[in-house]
Amino acid sequence: MTPIEVMALIFALLCIAKRVAVFINPRSWLKVVRIVYKIPWLTAIVALVLTFVTLGYLLMELTIVQVFAAMLFVCFLMMLGYAPLSKEIIEFKERLATKTTLKRLWLAIAVWIILLVWALYAIFS
Repeated sequence: MTPIEVMALIFALLCIAKRVAVFINPRSWLKVVRIVYKIPWLTAIVALVLTFVTLGYLLMELTIVQVFAAMLFVCFLMMLGYAPLSKEIIEFKERLATKTTLKRLWLAIAVWIILLVWALYAIFS
C-alpha cells in the first residue's frame, strides 16, 4: 500500500469506529473528544504536525490546487452534516464571533493564509 492508501485506510477505519460508537450510544464519542481536547496546546501542535505530514504525502501525488478542490468537497460534506443543526451552529458561532476568539485562533488562521496564498499563486501563475 502507498502512504496515501494507508492514510485513507486509517481515516476510513476511524470513521467506521466513530459511526458504530455513536450509533450504539450517541454520547460515547464524547469520551474521545474530551481526551483529544483535554490539553489544547498539545492538540494544536499534534494537529499542525499531522497537517503538514499529510499535506507532504498528498503533494507527492497531487498539486496544491487539487488538494484545495478536495477540501471543497469536504466542506460540502460537512455542510450536509451540519445543515440539520443549523440553529445550534448559528448560536454557537454567534457566541464565538469576537476579537478574542480570533486571537485564540491565530495559528490556524496563519496556516490557512499560507495555504490560501500558495493555492492562489499556483492557480494564477
